[in-house]
Amino acid sequence: MGIRTIENRISDILGENKKLFIPYIMCGDGGFDKTKKVIQLLENSGASIIEIGIPFSDPIADGPSIQSAGQRALDGGITLQKTLTFLKSIPPNNDVPRIIMSYLNPIVQYGFEAFFSLLRESHISGLIIPDLPLEEYNMILPYTDQYGIAIIPLIAPSTGLDRMANILKLTHGFVYAITVNNTTGGRSEFSDEVLNRLKLIKENTTMPVVAGFGISTIEQIKTLGSYCDGVVVGSKIVDLAKDDKFDEIEKLMKAL
Repeated sequence: MGIRTIENRISDILGENKKLFIPYIMCGDGGFDKTKKVIQLLENSGASIIEIGIPFSDPIADGPSIQSAGQRALDGGITLQKTLTFLKSIPPNNDVPRIIMSYLNPIVQYGFEAFFSLLRESHISGLIIPDLPLEEYNMILPYTDQYGIAIIPLIAPSTGLDRMANILKLTHGFVYAITVNNTTGGRSEFSDEVLNRLKLIKENTTMPVVAGFGISTIEQIKTLGSYCDGVVVGSKIVDLAKDDKFDEIEKLMKAL
């Protein structure tokens, strides 16, 4: 597992003229048995990559759905170590890489060396840390290099071209373009400004560009997907998984 796993998976999908669909789930929401069921569903339904959230008490980038999912997981006793140990017990199927989304504090508390070592043991190929500023990435780069973990920074709508260029230098696998200056959660529509922003990012990189945050309908998936290489869908999938609406999840995944 690692950077090459993500790159190979993306290359295979785009090489078939398909788009990337990256579902997000909160690990431990409903218990580990439920999470295992959801992961297996996503793997068998054609997920390009699966983004797995680590529950955290102060999730500043998350909207109501993911905040609630994280709190349910925390109330169930889910921790970073328990999450990764659980994922270690269920190796990926169908060549679907897994990436972790974790806030910085749990990683610091666990210790960088121990955390990245456990990431590799737990079949994790990539990492997103939404509250880690670009200026502080040096604290983790030695470990991402040592353990071959792809680092995937977020590019916000307000990110200038110079800063974007510096972010892109650190990025592995795919570019994660945020569509809103806000937290996660469904939006009713996306403006031309958002679509033009995706075009601009694509013009400034040779890496695949994936849009995330606020995407919740089949129409939005198709619209945004036509301006970039794929989408991340989080809050909607978290809500559907909570209510065991697995057929609805599969419909979303077939939109691209």
